[in-house]
Amino acid sequence: MHNLATTIIEESDTIEEIVSSDKNNFQSQNEIILWKLTTLRLHCLKSLETFCSSARCTLKFPALEDVDLSQCPKMKVFSQGSISTPRLKRVNFTEKGDKWRWVGDLNSTIKRFGLQHLKLSEFSQLKEAWKTQLPVNFFYNLSSLEVDEVAFSSIVVPSNLLPILNDLEKLEVRNCDSVEQVFGLEWPNFDGPFGNLFKLRELKLINLPINLKLLKIYNCSSLRYIFTPTICCGLEQLQVLEVKSCAMVEEIITEESMDEIRFPQLNSIILESLPRLINFSSGSGTVRCPSLKEIAVVDCPTAFTCSFFREADAAIDKFVERKVFFPNLKDLKLSSIDVEMMWHAQHLKMSSYTENLTSLTVDGCGSLKYLLSSSSIVHLKRLEVCNCKMMEQVILREGLDEEIMLLHQLESLKLKDLPKLTRFCTTNLVECSALKEICIQ
Repeated sequence: MHNLATTIIEESDTIEEIVSSDKNNFQSQNEIILWKLTTLRLHCLKSLETFCSSARCTLKFPALEDVDLSQCPKMKVFSQGSISTPRLKRVNFTEKGDKWRWVGDLNSTIKRFGLQHLKLSEFSQLKEAWKTQLPVNFFYNLSSLEVDEVAFSSIVVPSNLLPILNDLEKLEVRNCDSVEQVFGLEWPNFDGPFGNLFKLRELKLINLPINLKLLKIYNCSSLRYIFTPTICCGLEQLQVLEVKSCAMVEEIITEESMDEIRFPQLNSIILESLPRLINFSSGSGTVRCPSLKEIAVVDCPTAFTCSFFREADAAIDKFVERKVFFPNLKDLKLSSIDVEMMWHAQHLKMSSYTENLTSLTVDGCGSLKYLLSSSSIVHLKRLEVCNCKMMEQVILREGLDEEIMLLHQLESLKLKDLPKLTRFCTTNLVECSALKEICIQ
């Protein structure tokens, strides 16, 4: 094999090593020299662990310049013995040949960047360590992660993995009986995202139990949607949904034929810094959240916010149909939204979702001129309006015969940085028998 210039080995489920380490062949020190080998390609070898596992064997490839190692998930080291590749300065780890890495030598490079596609069920040693201490260097180059058949951990991606999954493009979670949380956020004294999943573009949740309770997705700059309706059917216990700083997300639930989607236990939705968000759901069916108590929409497009919250009037919006229902909403926060009016000037009564509203915060909505109608604040206990440069009046009365405004449950009122505010409301008297705190600044 002295004239061998190119070696390509592909598509095998059984090959464990390229050069056999049978003890009969390596009883003493051995040396393998391939003088003319310039290109080595190992692709889709699911059982390959090493090129040569004998510590007694020395490999010398003086002409080797190109090494491609892709989809060899069990390969942790190139050779257990010495290896010499003086002309080799990079190793490619993708089938497309677009991800080159180098850390000093071939063995070190593979140890650091070798694994691209991981199916957890194929690695028993990782499954055992998944809940405790994972070897994080094993995941630096990971682009696809399938967490499957994990019955002993409630968290899919532990917090110590998040900072190093910068190349992750696909995450699939399936057949995990105990999962409750997708991303672990257990680090104490830390408020904010732990990792930047900039390349994540596909998230699949398949055959999960109905006890997934918390889903937080931060800084996934390639993700375009969060759920399909089929996935939603398996999220009957979901309680908290947070999506923040995902630059490409256009919808929370993507289009698919389904008449109704229900989140019976969902009590909190937080949507923040989603500049391309268009719809909560693009399908034709309705989304019902009967337990939803808290919504926060921060720095999201005006068109989305208006369509998401307002209840269409058939006489005005003939082509607008409300898709998302949350009749028991108690806490609403709107921030950094460039909207002039949340509801129709001709139809001042807010949507039915405000009937049980007890807390309302509006901050940084610079174009908003007025906020509420008098009939929409019956149960309101806390009202905070800040940094709305165009606001002239907080509450508009619905009828000219209203002389007294009754805010019997209002306990806290804060009005701050409202330079054009002329009045709180137009009635002659506002009665706030439960008011404990007022701040005007």
